[in-house]
Amino acid sequence: MRIVKEHDVRKKEILDKAANLFVAKGYSKSTVNDIINAVGIAKGTFYYYFKSKEEVMDALIMNFVSYSADIIAKNVNEPGKTAMQKFKDINDRNYRVVPGFNEMFLELQYSNNAEMQYKVILKTIKKISPLLARLVRQGIAEGVFKTEYPDEFAELLMLFSQFIFENDVFGFSAKTLGKKAKATASFMENILGVKKGSFDFVAHRYANLNKKNTKSPHRNESNPIS
Repeated sequence: MRIVKEHDVRKKEILDKAANLFVAKGYSKSTVNDIINAVGIAKGTFYYYFKSKEEVMDALIMNFVSYSADIIAKNVNEPGKTAMQKFKDINDRNYRVVPGFNEMFLELQYSNNAEMQYKVILKTIKKISPLLARLVRQGIAEGVFKTEYPDEFAELLMLFSQFIFENDVFGFSAKTLGKKAKATASFMENILGVKKGSFDFVAHRYANLNKKNTKSPHRNESNPIS
């Protein structure tokens, strides 16, 4: 048990130091030697845990995704609440960011490193879509939602969320994103067969995300897609 604990502690130390380094210096400018020096370990020790800088970033990405999925899973599995109540709980939480890793997430989001950004998006979609599909099935069982496509609905919702809103891949203007937020809420209502306005809280969340995105110092304000 002691060996396992020491292994996990050392691995976490490497990840923590690497995360700080990527934020301070930038992922693309950081090297394996930089990580080794920051941790104070031998090169062989680093390669015992990770094969490359890219593998370190992959592990950090999985920290983000696992944290998000764990929170959503708790919401989905919470007893005594309806599916709609659980959707609201999930919508109201900032489940993307591991505590203490906010700067790391922003480095990923705005560093113009498309490969790493897409890894975050794709891993998030793959991990969280099944949880949302399970929530839709609960709503169907309750007689509130009416759809034959719970899995497809969940995947499409995650695609909208990750590519258009959470990560602002296309660089739409705030006005256009506001319209797309309303369209997404309308899409959810139509597919799930609920009355208009049932998912206004989703449009409101995305509108708030849009305001934060357009205020980011990394965003190119001079040429937004309108």
